Amino acid sequence: MRAGVDYIAHASFVSAAGRSEFDPYLADEMSRAGVYVDCTIVADLPGIIAADPAFAPPARQLWEHGVRIVAGHDAGIPASPQRAYVGGLQALESVGLPRTEVLLAATSRAAAAIGCAGVTGVLTPGFEADLIAVAGDPRQGLAALHDLRLVVVRGREFRPDRVEGLAASETPAEAVGPSATLAEWRERSARAARHPEV
Repeated sequence: MRAGVDYIAHASFVSAAGRSEFDPYLADEMSRAGVYVDCTIVADLPGIIAADPAFAPPARQLWEHGVRIVAGHDAGIPASPQRAYVGGLQALESVGLPRTEVLLAATSRAAAAIGCAGVTGVLTPGFEADLIAVAGDPRQGLAALHDLRLVVVRGREFRPDRVEGLAASETPAEAVGPSATLAEWRERSARAARHPEV
């Protein structure tokens, strides 16, 4: 904090004993300094906490001390693929952050934390139109975010580029969304785990 950082990842409050021990005084200092904290909540966190409650991140406690929580989940490390982002948001709610705070942590507050305040992160005239559309209302349940229907970047619909050498896929009869992709990834990972060592 004394170094003047404005963004902290993990914020695990690891003590000399190697355990997470929340420090309310440090949390108050973070709050006064206006630091953004990304507790790097992964989709599998509820299971991890069930096995060892010491792994519970202090997201709720930090928020109660006025710290600005942003969403993040260590994307790309083993067992935390980029496509598991929504699961990370659900896990953030499961550790006590109110749903409205989770949505702010993933949108306007996240934009501000990375220096994009006044550019994106809110739906208002003059800002870049970066948004997603889902089939349900995430304010009623974050699971709605799994049913992604549209991605808009800077006011234009985003469609992934065709990859040379791969046959273009036909439009599936049913919508294929993040949950189907995650299921496919898990199945592929299970097959890879059964692969003989060579």
